[in-house]
Order: sequence, then C-alpha cells, then structure tokens
Amino acid sequence: MNAEAMLELVRRSPLHVGRHDREAWRALFAEGARVEDPVGTPPCVKRGDGDDLDRFWNTFIRPNRVAFAPKLDLVGRRSVVRMVAIETAMQTGVSMSVPAYLLYEIVEEPDGLKIARLAAHWESSRTSKAIMAQGLRGTASVLLSSYRILRYLGPSKGRAYIQGSQSGVKRKGKEAVLAFIRGVHAGKLDGVEVELDDRPLTLEELQDLTLHPADLVASGRNVACLLPSLVDRGDGLGFFEFDEAGSLKRARLYGAYFRATAC
Repeated sequence: MNAEAMLELVRRSPLHVGRHDREAWRALFAEGARVEDPVGTPPCVKRGDGDDLDRFWNTFIRPNRVAFAPKLDLVGRRSVVRMVAIETAMQTGVSMSVPAYLLYEIVEEPDGLKIARLAAHWESSRTSKAIMAQGLRGTASVLLSSYRILRYLGPSKGRAYIQGSQSGVKRKGKEAVLAFIRGVHAGKLDGVEVELDDRPLTLEELQDLTLHPADLVASGRNVACLLPSLVDRGDGLGFFEFDEAGSLKRARLYGAYFRATAC
C-alpha cells in the first residue's frame, strides 16, 4: 500500500469530524471496521445505518466541536500512527485538550483504501478529573457525557463503555513496559512479539534501536508512548498490548519506514 495515500486517508478523518460531515467520515471506514475510543471500551462496529458507528457519532462527535493538533505522523506497511492532542469544545462551554496516540489499521478494497480499525489511546480517568476540576460546568459536562453514553449506546453497552474507560493495566502496565525495555537492553524478549512498522523484529534488530519511552499513556490493556530518537531519522511511537492476565504479549513500534514531512 502507498504510504502517502494511507496517511492522506487517516488525515481526512478529523477534517470530516471538524465539519460534522457524518457520511463522509463513515465512508472512510471499511464494512465491519472497529472504532475503539478509548482503547479498552467495547468496539463500535460499522454494519450499516443506525449501527454502533452512528451511535458513537451521536454520543461524542455531534454535540461537540472536535479538532486535532498533530504532533507526529508515522506510517508502517499496513498501519498509520499519530501522536496528537484532541481538542474538544463541549456544549457546556468546557474545553479540553487530551494527549492521545492513534493507531489506524488500513485495508485495500476494490474502491480504495479504508480504515479497518481505529484504536485511540488516551487516559479517560485523567481527562475526567481535569474536566471536573473546572467547577460546576465541568461537573455538568461529565454528567451530560454519561447521560449521552447511556442514551445512545444503550444501558448495557453504555455501562460497559464507562467501566472499560476506567479500567485496564494503568500504572502496572507502564511499569511493565519499562521493565520490558530493560530486559531488551539485557538481551531478553521474554516471549514478547515485536514488530517495527508492521514487520517482525528480531532481538538483535531491536537492540539497534534507541529505546527510551516517554509520555506513556495507559488505555485498557494497552500502553502507548513516544520513543524519542528511535531511529537516526527521528522519533518513533510504541504500542504495547497486554493479555487478560496482565502480561505483555506484543510490542508494535513505528518510525523507520515512512514519516510525514509536515502535519
């Protein structure tokens, strides 16, 4: 797949969101595509009009003004990853800027490239606390958001969404990532599958990279982070996946294959 075409595809997503163009936004996604926002919540799946994707739109996008402030865009062989700040102005007058790492998995279909999965990594608990700190309007914003989740996603999925947004590996996951990096420096992988730009990586190849994680974010059973100076060409991004028992099972690194010259 063409790296520039993949990058252009995912950059259209926040443009359509900002314009509140639901149909154009939906058209970016393949049938059966999954939106996990944040990762750890039940996936919203595209199946047809009135599906989970529509309910996600009505819950989080339609009532708000949303824009992205991109920090870093990288492309792998089948994925695009972004480090952004998601800037949201809510109808209550409360505004927030949320640091996030976005992972887009791309597929090629007869009518062009489509997004098969959008996994947004950001810390919901930290965001809720920051909103609540804005006083009565902040409290009203959190209550209104909870109401919309239950109304549009439904009681069962709404409760699962709220629970999923508050649970996960959290600090232990971040500590496990740092421990994994220390193990790599000592010559151990401990059974973790490692990829660089969507291709398998050996321990020897991994040790050639600069691995000093920064700005770690825990979202569900995942940790994402910035990897400063990962390769000679510049910074990278890392996505670390844990199993149900809380053990690190997969590390997906990006930064060597293709990077945007401008955001």
